[in-house]
Amino acid sequence: MVLPGPESDLRMNLVVLGNDILSEFQRKKELFIDDLLKKFLKKDVRRTPSHFLDVITFLYSIDLIELKDYKLKVIKYGQTQKNLF
Repeated sequence: MVLPGPESDLRMNLVVLGNDILSEFQRKKELFIDDLLKKFLKKDVRRTPSHFLDVITFLYSIDLIELKDYKLKVIKYGQTQKNLF
């Protein structure tokens, strides 16, 4: 669930984990899935590959990342899309 409960740890929230993954794209435009998974798991011992897949699915479903040839990259809006409609 995207909205955190009152007793939940925000560091393990889907949105926070998604922001953590998106911050990796500031250094490189494209990243291999395996490399991104390794970086994701190293940041906290409580993270699992299942968390990674949930976050990637979330980011893909809201159209922030795209997958091509085992590489992920951030979709840049602004040049073509002027508004949500």
